[in-house]
Amino acid sequence: MTQRGISFSRLLPPLLSFSVPFFFYSLTLWPTYCFYSDSGDFLTASALLTIPHPTGYPWYCLLGRVFLTLIPFGEAPWRMGLLTALFSAAASVTAYYLMTSLKTPVFLSLATAGTIAFGRHIWISSLCAEVYSANLFLILLTFLFFVKFVQTGDRRWLYSAGLTIGFGSSHHGSFIVGIVGALVVSLLFLRHCPICPSAREWAVFALFCLLPTSFYLYVPIRGAKPIGYRYWQQTGDDPSRSLSDFFSYVTAKRYRHRLTGSSLPKRLERLADWWQTGVTLYGPLFLLAPLIFWTTKMVPVWFSAGSGGFLFSHLLLFTGYDVPDLSYFHIPSWSWAVIWGGLVAYWLYQGLAPFPWLRLMVVLLSLLSLELSFLQGAAHAFSGDRWRGKTYLESVMTEAPKNAILVATADDVLFNLWAYQTLEGKRQDLTILAIYQWDPALPLLKTVLSTSGDIYRFGDLGPWRLVPTSPRTGKFVPIDDPFPSQPCPRHQQATVHRSWIEPPPEGAHSGTLLAAYARICVGPGDPKDLGYLWIIKVHGQPIKDETGPGAQKWFWWWFLRPLPPPSGQERREIFLNECLPVIYDAPLGRYEVRGLLIRLGDIPQESAAVFSKLWSRATSLGKFLVWGR
Repeated sequence: MTQRGISFSRLLPPLLSFSVPFFFYSLTLWPTYCFYSDSGDFLTASALLTIPHPTGYPWYCLLGRVFLTLIPFGEAPWRMGLLTALFSAAASVTAYYLMTSLKTPVFLSLATAGTIAFGRHIWISSLCAEVYSANLFLILLTFLFFVKFVQTGDRRWLYSAGLTIGFGSSHHGSFIVGIVGALVVSLLFLRHCPICPSAREWAVFALFCLLPTSFYLYVPIRGAKPIGYRYWQQTGDDPSRSLSDFFSYVTAKRYRHRLTGSSLPKRLERLADWWQTGVTLYGPLFLLAPLIFWTTKMVPVWFSAGSGGFLFSHLLLFTGYDVPDLSYFHIPSWSWAVIWGGLVAYWLYQGLAPFPWLRLMVVLLSLLSLELSFLQGAAHAFSGDRWRGKTYLESVMTEAPKNAILVATADDVLFNLWAYQTLEGKRQDLTILAIYQWDPALPLLKTVLSTSGDIYRFGDLGPWRLVPTSPRTGKFVPIDDPFPSQPCPRHQQATVHRSWIEPPPEGAHSGTLLAAYARICVGPGDPKDLGYLWIIKVHGQPIKDETGPGAQKWFWWWFLRPLPPPSGQERREIFLNECLPVIYDAPLGRYEVRGLLIRLGDIPQESAAVFSKLWSRATSLGKFLVWGR
């Protein structure tokens, strides 16, 4: 075989480990705005050179701005998704090289890298502006550099690991926790390492670790230029104001109490969920991971110890983190378990050399993991309307009354509203407000939600508008002419022409705004007290008093828009445009929205019996999923 043929045969496997995942990522990229996690915040911060929520993520946001500038085509959300997809594909090929550097056969290295790359959570977080794929890439690259250093003794690999640690430290806080755990445990097993850096080499290594953290200088520089109503404006940790505030911000001091918020039983429950989900997502390779400590003759002890330290510290961090949406946080720990499983599969493959059929079983099991990972990831990544995010944003913002205030409690909706408004230059008259960022909104929220629908004006606040009268007070004022209309000579009595809702893509978090529409014909001879009623409730659950608007957990609630009384002799089609919120203390699950035209006097306050009858008469407008945040 020629030298060229040998080079191509060596190049093909890593090329496949990069290009195949990237091909499928590129097919499923969000073409426009999506509502996955904090993607809207990262998109806005990268495009406008502001800073997102703590810890600031300066390396990713600055790199995102460079990428948005270099790629001149496609919508900004798609371009940021492309950057994230490149990081995920790079993580895949890095996993391949990490496996082969530990002498794992090519087929097992490819299967392991592919199983990681097509995992459902890493796949769906690779399609928009998100930080998790870059975090995984830097983690795997750091370990690869350490392996190369131990194998070759070339200090350049050690210093390269220092650089990636610095980049990772200025990217995601969990990276620091995991790497510290890895280094501490590795030092305990240092005698098993065939090469030990000198004190001078450790000092240079530390310097390389510190240099990239200079990216954090960006945070106080841009901290005084926030977009929208940012977190630190109301919490006091403005990173541009003082060194103390800077450290409070980049270490997410406001969230640290949540890191120890889980009790020991809750930690164990989450650990069991982590294991069960990992087995479901990744199959046999994940299931084999605990056997890594039986492979000491093939896998270096120092590597198992270091990766074990990373895995342990990462799990210790996130099993104690008292927030509900943990799935994407576990991407690094799940990936490490898959790598361990691949190494165990290699151990089994070598040990079963006298038994060809059993060796074949090992091959098939590794391929089964790849297949399970791909099928589950693809089922999610290829599903849904990819343009629904922009449709939803246009529905909420375009029809909002002039100078209205949009109020959202869900970060996902809030961030994307900000991104759409600032990047598209749309509806600059609107104020987009986070309910937890302005004191007057909290008492107003409680008051408004406990009143009848004719007073309720939470979403676009039309025909009312929330106006701040001081930093801590506000009032409602009416908006002129909130009811667009046109002549409608076709009907002789009040008629609903059409009614529908626009929920956000990927389901709704608590506090999400639903864009609700109705077109209703009214005119002379119709009752003077007509209104349109929306009822929202958990699909399949009965309407009961103890689960309604007066309860702590709302399984159902309702909103009423009174119609203007008919005037003149002409019948008119009235356009209703509402932003209905998902109540912040409603339980998770699938909800249904129904609507009907009704006399205002037919709605006694919070009567479940009456609302059950109204529900049976109402027209179904659609279903949507409410999930945790």
